[in-house]
Amino acid sequence: MKHNNNKGFTIIELIIVVIIIIILAGVVVAGVVGYIKKAQATRIITEMNEFKKALTIYHINNGEYPEPNGGSVEGEDAINFLTASLVDSKYISKIPKYAGASQEIPYGYYVGLDRYDDIYCGDISIKDHDYLFIFQNNNLDLNFSKLTGPDIYSGSIYCIGQ
Repeated sequence: MKHNNNKGFTIIELIIVVIIIIILAGVVVAGVVGYIKKAQATRIITEMNEFKKALTIYHINNGEYPEPNGGSVEGEDAINFLTASLVDSKYISKIPKYAGASQEIPYGYYVGLDRYDDIYCGDISIKDHDYLFIFQNNNLDLNFSKLTGPDIYSGSIYCIGQ
């Protein structure tokens, strides 16, 4: 009688090992993605808090918040206006910009909001704010107030104001 003494793995054993490796890789990737999103959210929160501090220091030094002509600027104009007001004057190193922002109104900066009755930044009417800065990020859940009102897009439009 002949005995088959092949010392190798069967195809079933190899398939099981490959499946186990794929499952482990999926678990690792899911964990890494969670940490990346948390790090991105932390960066945005930190930068927005620095931005709010820069506006407060500007107000202390100048007696008012930076005010654009007409009381508001949106999109790239908002970034340019705030860069000229805050970055060029050394109140902050840069205006935060995020890849997840909407293309319609990625950013908005508004002063003189007393004409708006039904729009809120969190629980506070925006007409009670001296300024309002809005930005959109659909990729992350951030710990900021959201802009709400009758004609406001229901996505993740975040706002900070004073």
